[in-house]
Amino acid sequence: MIGFDSDLNDANLDLTLARLNGPTTAEERFEILQELVQYWHGPIGPQDGMKQDELGGLRLPLLLRRWYSWGGNREEILSGQNFLFSPKGGAQGFYKLSVEDDHLAFYIENQGVYQWATLPEGDDPPVFGRHDDGEAWQPEGITLSEHLIIACLVEAILCHSPFGASTAWLKEEKLQQIVGQRLRLSTLGWRWPGPSRFYAGGGVFMYVCAHQIRGEAGYSIWIGAKTEEPLQFLKPHIDKDWEYVAL
Repeated sequence: MIGFDSDLNDANLDLTLARLNGPTTAEERFEILQELVQYWHGPIGPQDGMKQDELGGLRLPLLLRRWYSWGGNREEILSGQNFLFSPKGGAQGFYKLSVEDDHLAFYIENQGVYQWATLPEGDDPPVFGRHDDGEAWQPEGITLSEHLIIACLVEAILCHSPFGASTAWLKEEKLQQIVGQRLRLSTLGWRWPGPSRFYAGGGVFMYVCAHQIRGEAGYSIWIGAKTEEPLQFLKPHIDKDWEYVAL
């Protein structure tokens, strides 16, 4: 088990996230999620978890049940930009867990354009996704624990970073200049809204989505950090094409 009184500094978290690029068990991935949560949100106490009677007779995979029992009352951790469904319906009142076509719908994009589901049983089952137009569920190529780690990263970068920058369009060449030798690529990613990548290193976190405009390939990029200092390397790369800058 991870020692939660350990020094959750940038270097320690880099080592933790690097483990995702090799073989890991569901238990190890849940511990990685816990350390990532505490890096961004501080200690998690007993009051942050849901009681067993709140989870009741719900059909839940073990990994999701563990999340709700540990941090389910802290909705801001995995909800904000998008929304994790709740056994209680969530702060929004309508994002409640439900089983449809033998799939447990558990996560949704903030405008309802895309949604994710998993299986209602098992330890760490696969995740499926679909657009909200009645199409069939399609495999996302990740497990439930991996999805929760990604969701935690997305929310941290987009909603909980006091410092950062974002641009809707950047070419591969400029992206690689930013990444350089500083940031490490993770193997985790989502299929929606386009093939995504995550980079991290030294207190900097970056979420990158590939897409095309008039046939030309490029990337939407969101960068976040808890403190200002790690982002100073980014200043020479910032120009008028960046819509948001807080460095």
